[in-house]
Order: sequence, then C-alpha cells, then structure tokens
Amino acid sequence: MALVLSSSELRKRWILTIVFNFGELFNEVSYILVGLGRRQEIDAGTLFDQTTVRNCFLTKYWPHALILGTELPAFHVMLASFVRIAIITCPGSHKRIQRLLFCHMLFTPFLACVISLLAASVSVYQDGGRRVETQHCFIIDSTAVWFSTFHFVVGVLGFVLCFLSFVIYWLVQKWLTQNVTMISYQPRILPRLLASGLSAILMAMPATVMLFMSLALMDFDDVTVAVTYAMPGVASIIHTILNFFFQEDLRRQFITLCGFEWVNVSCPIDRPAIGIMILLQIRSEEY
Repeated sequence: MALVLSSSELRKRWILTIVFNFGELFNEVSYILVGLGRRQEIDAGTLFDQTTVRNCFLTKYWPHALILGTELPAFHVMLASFVRIAIITCPGSHKRIQRLLFCHMLFTPFLACVISLLAASVSVYQDGGRRVETQHCFIIDSTAVWFSTFHFVVGVLGFVLCFLSFVIYWLVQKWLTQNVTMISYQPRILPRLLASGLSAILMAMPATVMLFMSLALMDFDDVTVAVTYAMPGVASIIHTILNFFFQEDLRRQFITLCGFEWVNVSCPIDRPAIGIMILLQIRSEEY
C-alpha cells in the first residue's frame, strides 16, 4: 500500500486497492484486540469460565471489532466486483460508473457494517441468555446463530463474487477474441483469476470451521481455529507477490523509492532484435 500511496498516478488507478487495504488494516487491528482481550482473561483466570452470549457482546470489546474487521473488506470486495461486472457488460458507461464508484465506495461499505452491527445487537437481544463454555467470545458465542451464519457467509461471498467477476471478464474477452490469439490478454487476467479463486478458498476455511462449530456439527481445538484464521493473511501475501510480479507500474515505483531510475534502452543495431533491455541506473544527482 505504501507503493501505491507514494504516487498520485497509482493512487488514481488503485483507489479500490487502497480502500480495501484500509479495511484489511482494520481487520488486523481487530485481531490484535482479540489477542489483548483474551490475554486479559487468561491473566484474570476467567478464560475458561462459562458466560452468556449477552455478556460476551456487551462486556467484551473484541466481538464488535471482529464483526467489522471481517465484513468491511468483504463489502469493499463486493462493491468492486459489482463495478467490474458493470464495466465489462456496459463498457460505454465506464466514466459514469467510476463517478458512482467514488461516491459509493467511501460510504456504502461503512453503512453496511453499521447495519450489520445493529443486526448483531438484535440477535443478542433474542439469544442473549444462551450459555457458552468459555470466554473466548468468538462471533458464534457473541451473537445468535442466524447472525453468525450471515456474517461468515458474507465474509466468503465477497471473494466468491470477486472470482466470478474475473470469470465473466475472461469469458467476455474470450468471446470478443474468438479469431484472435488469446496470448494478448491471458497474462493479465489468468493470474488475477487464479489469485481470486485461491483467496475465496482460503477465506472459506475459517468461515467453514466457525459454521461447523456454530451448528454443532463438529468441534475444533484452538490450534485448528488459529491456523484457519491465518489463511486470509496468506491470501494477502499471495496477492502482494502477484501484483508486484505482474504489475510493471508497481515495480517501477518500488525502484524509484529505492533511489534508482527505470530506463528503457534500445538494443544496438548490430545485435539481434531481442526487444527492450531494462536497466537500473543510479540517479545522477546522488553523485
């Protein structure tokens, strides 16, 4: 995200990524709050004491952060996916869609999160007396079953829609280029298609574990839960690597921030035409 924020051109092109990364940053803060809260329960010797759904939601500070931290990036991804599909299916309205995107992407996900938090409060009012075995206060132990199911479905649905939007893009490109070689667009779309599909799978892992526990279909220990909750972080690392590998503008900005210049030098005439050689040249003003 630092690479994108350091360039005005990249900020315009990667505005959705910036907004999504801020949502991911909030998600990371929510996990820190979870760790701090549970550490306090361990120090107090109450982590494995029984409590109620109402007590978890009203007296612990991390269930709300977990709800917002998971759903905020998911709603941003949903919005970006809908915009991508709209641009693909209505290319003539590209600029108008971009203007609407700028208006909605700053407010719609946050409004959706507020509504979701209100729904969580209603679920606590309905199922607040249910007893839970520990004070880990997972989302499934802090809200009613119907809300926790909605929460985890939404968290995965955003990334599934992202994958489907790239599938639609790939199919449209394939249809438009039936008589043209596919090599021209495969390098750009296939990595994103694979990365979005992998992200949907990785994001589904913690949701599946929590839903199985919520519906009393299967129980998992803390280690399994922790490993599955680390999978979204793995997805973020994969996205960062792929973006850096396939996006030349990001590599160019990284080289600039490191104090080098990106120079395109044509090959000499007496040598075979092998294209463009990319050289790193130290800035002259530094000497």
